[in-house]
Amino acid sequence: MNQDTILILIGMFMAGLALGAFYFISLWQTVRSVMHTENRARLLMISFVVRLAVILTAFFLLMNGHWERLAAAMVGFIVMRKILTYHLGRKKRWKRFMNSKGADIDKQLKEFLWK
Repeated sequence: MNQDTILILIGMFMAGLALGAFYFISLWQTVRSVMHTENRARLLMISFVVRLAVILTAFFLLMNGHWERLAAAMVGFIVMRKILTYHLGRKKRWKRFMNSKGADIDKQLKEFLWK
């Protein structure tokens, strides 16, 4: 591998980080807003289709016929997933939710799931 190839792969890794940030932050925002909307299914489907279309198009364009570029971008995507999972993790949110809501959690979950 020459120096240009290494620089390209580093750039693909960084692009994968950016794509991962877009995808998972958009997913996080969708999940947070799903409680406050009337048509949940439509919101979830539209969000999924838009996120998937952006990510697949970006990966296709970044790849440019080289599987190594796609692999580097995918590694960046997965690394960003781990980073955001750590920072926005469910354990922290779950503890905060349990402390604020207390015993009403079963009732709220049942109401949410059966709507």
